[in-house]
Amino acid sequence: MSDSSIDLIDLAGHAAITPHLEDGDRVIGPDEPPGSRIAAMIGGRIDYDLPGSPHATKYIVGVSDSYENVLEIFDENGLEPFFDPHWAHWGGKDFRMAGAPEGAWYHVTVGYPYRLTVGYPYRRKGVSRRQRQTAVMDPSLPPPWITVHEDGHQPGSWDHFWKDFVPQVLSRLNELRNRRPAAGTR
Repeated sequence: MSDSSIDLIDLAGHAAITPHLEDGDRVIGPDEPPGSRIAAMIGGRIDYDLPGSPHATKYIVGVSDSYENVLEIFDENGLEPFFDPHWAHWGGKDFRMAGAPEGAWYHVTVGYPYRLTVGYPYRRKGVSRRQRQTAVMDPSLPPPWITVHEDGHQPGSWDHFWKDFVPQVLSRLNELRNRRPAAGTR
């Protein structure tokens, strides 16, 4: 992968991302989906699990760098780690960065890479009686998934919590409440 360091430039009150491209690198044009420049930092591209659906998840795919290298590249390019309790982001490390369209923020989640190991938890006189597989995080592996989306408020802030997270929780609870059969219909 080429050097893809990023400069943050303030343009009309918004941060913009300008990748340093080398010969053969993909040029990110204005028609690319939001998040494409973050994907280019780590040698990836944007893809969707449900194209055209309002419930589509935007993924960064095609990344071959290790998890630890991806985190290092994000750190070098101004993506800030933060804690996010939202269930859609469990199983990964969250980052935020200003500069999404219309003054929004980018929210990137990098999935933890795991490998299976074989352990021998039950020993009698040095002889293994049972084997057990255990998942161990291995930062030398590429991330199994990376998501990116735009947030209207700074991820990890109180505004984000009250204006983005809480309404989603209440909406989900309302959906679940409406799915229950009415009393006496079972």
